[in-house]
Amino acid sequence: LLDFDSFLQHHAINCGWLSLLTPEANQLKKIRSKGNRQPLYDKDFWDAYQLATAVERMLGNILHWAKAQTGEYESFVDMLAEPESGLPALSHAGRGRPAH
Repeated sequence: LLDFDSFLQHHAINCGWLSLLTPEANQLKKIRSKGNRQPLYDKDFWDAYQLATAVERMLGNILHWAKAQTGEYESFVDMLAEPESGLPALSHAGRGRPAH
């Protein structure tokens, strides 16, 4: 019902986490293969650094969201784990009661 056990999987599929880093990974592969054929220049190292920084930022955002969502779900579980105490029995109001 609330997907406490699979919310990360559902969100990953909906947001495309499986292919999120594909463009960066492909660019890094190109730089690496270029380095195997010829020497790399400062621009190549800078590009690789920028790609790695972008990946780090994306993964940081994912982890931040996952930790926040886990905390929210944990609060729901804590709330649902302990039933609330019932209301105390209410006494009848003193006004309008017939005198005995």
